[in-house]
Formats: sequence, structure tokens, C-alpha cells
Amino acid sequence: MNGLRKGGKRSFRKMLNSTNEKGRGGAIKHIGFYSGIIETVGYDPQCAILEIRLAEDGKVRRYGDVPEDAWYRLRESCHPDTYYRRYICGHYKEYVVPESHT
Repeated sequence: MNGLRKGGKRSFRKMLNSTNEKGRGGAIKHIGFYSGIIETVGYDPQCAILEIRLAEDGKVRRYGDVPEDAWYRLRESCHPDTYYRRYICGHYKEYVVPESHT
């Protein structure tokens, strides 16, 4: 369990901070994205963390407890901006990664 599911003892912020882009020996790999608002995306299936760098401000937003199928749907969507706004943003807890961690 990753600390967010039932019975988890770690706080959301601790879990997000413990796996920064440098993660457990390696970065969460980001891929470039053809999108109006999304610059890059990355996903860590072991921790269920989705990271999205928005083109607007260049900041990485980290979302915890995101199921793997949501990652695949975002990547394969014909309209990823719409998918992000409808199904990611506001549906999962968001943490803006400080620039020193990116």
C-alpha cells in the first residue's frame, strides 16, 4: 500500500515529498506531450503518482493515488487537455513540486 489507501499511516504530503522526480534511484520519466496546456507527463505505477508539467507556468503538479488506467487514458486521449480538466484536476489531491525538486 502506498500510504493513501485504507489503513495507510503516511500523510499525503509525506508520500508526495518522499518520491520526488529523482524518486527511488531514478526520476519519474516524463514524456513530451502535444497539448495546449500540458508540456510533459510522467507516471510512477509503484506509487500511483502522476506528474504533469503545465506549459502555462512550467511547474510540475503531482497527483497521488492515481490508478494506472487513468494514466493510460490521459496518454491515449485525442483531447488530453479536456481529459486532464475533467478527470484529473480536482479529482486527485494536487501538490505543486517546488522547483528545487524538479
